[in-house]
Amino acid sequence: MRRKLSLTARLTIFFSMISALVLLGLVKVITLTIENYFLLQDDRILKGKSELVRESIRNKAIDGKTLKTEQLLDAGLVGHQNLSVVIVSQTGRVIYTTEHSIIPSFDLISRVQNNPSKIVSWRDDGREYRILAEEVLISLDSGPPAPSMVLIALDNGQHQAFMLRFQQQVMTYTVVAVLISGLLGWIATRKGLTPLLSMKNRARRVTAEQLNHRMEVESVPVEIAGLADVINTMLERLEQAFSRLSQYSSDIAHELRTPISNLMTQSQVALTRPRGEEDYRAILYSNIEEYERLSRMISDMLFLAKAEHMQCLPSRSELLLENEITDLIEFYEALAEEQKIKVSLSGKGKISGDQLMIRRAISNLLSNAIRHTPKHEAIHISLSQRNDKVMLDIRNSGETISVQDLPYLFDRFYRSKNPSKNNGSEDGFGLGLAITKAIIEGHNGRITVRSDSQETCFHIEFKVASN
Repeated sequence: MRRKLSLTARLTIFFSMISALVLLGLVKVITLTIENYFLLQDDRILKGKSELVRESIRNKAIDGKTLKTEQLLDAGLVGHQNLSVVIVSQTGRVIYTTEHSIIPSFDLISRVQNNPSKIVSWRDDGREYRILAEEVLISLDSGPPAPSMVLIALDNGQHQAFMLRFQQQVMTYTVVAVLISGLLGWIATRKGLTPLLSMKNRARRVTAEQLNHRMEVESVPVEIAGLADVINTMLERLEQAFSRLSQYSSDIAHELRTPISNLMTQSQVALTRPRGEEDYRAILYSNIEEYERLSRMISDMLFLAKAEHMQCLPSRSELLLENEITDLIEFYEALAEEQKIKVSLSGKGKISGDQLMIRRAISNLLSNAIRHTPKHEAIHISLSQRNDKVMLDIRNSGETISVQDLPYLFDRFYRSKNPSKNNGSEDGFGLGLAITKAIIEGHNGRITVRSDSQETCFHIEFKVASN
């Protein structure tokens, strides 16, 4: 498997590429600026020499015998070895030429004449020229003035040599600058990623036994502080979850130990001496009670595991909640009368779901309400519908649920730190409300709880059953 590049390497390469692009762009701009400057300089020279040639021709016509004009031209071109002048008649006859001049051709003359500025670039025999062409009137052999073509060529060899040396030097500097930029970028990246390396080292120390480590937030850059804060929040949730799981493991071990210890003790006592049939029957009935307790606890744990993984909706049908709650009230009627508690129901609501699961969820809440409601008080269950939701509220008076317990009331394995709230619970394992929440959320519902000095209210929202 190909190993991926580190963040440091990626940022270094990215920084080097950006530096290279910026430097190459700068080199291109400078090169174009110098070339344009040379072109403007060449054009000024060509136009200046064009005026000199015109003035020389104007002062003295050229004929086959007179050399004065030629001498004036030669004198005006002294010191310009890279400049050549050719004067061609309309018939193609070369009237005047400097030494080592270019040989005029029809293509050259046509190209210059068709150019608006009358100045073109031309390559001849491996050399670059800048050529200016103008028409002048010249008298040949004492005849009348006739139109002729003056070609003034400027050799760009020196400029090309300069540009070649300049580009070589600049490219060498660019390569060195990119390498230095890459090195500086690597150093800056390593320095900038130091907080991440520190977070990495801290994260290595986090284990299931040591969840108290936290990332530094104040000493890291703003961009990383948010990540550190999120990781700290995650570690805090994990620490709390592990703490509750550890507490639950301790509780469940205690709950398992009690019935198993009872079974072992009773069996050992039964075997200490011969007993009658009735004695053995009593011992077996007592053992059955312990087995039922173990079975109920294991069933609750399995049911919760399935509910949380959305694997326990064997059927779905339209349910009239008022009918289901009425049946549950009748089931708990004897217990409520024993506690001298009145249970009332108002409202209607229709949802879609599994009947047995919905009954179990509401049954858990109703039994809890009866268990925690003082004698001679009342429990009120109300149903209402708003838009596409059916609301179910179960209200009862009694001891207020503490603010510390409310956020974790529906967490699995959670048991209140107040021992009085755990005594006499239906399952004794902190699973009842967790099962209720899993069932309701499995039906795309939502459950919340609020508690104050007046009452405790469990609020459930279901989606209305579609017709």
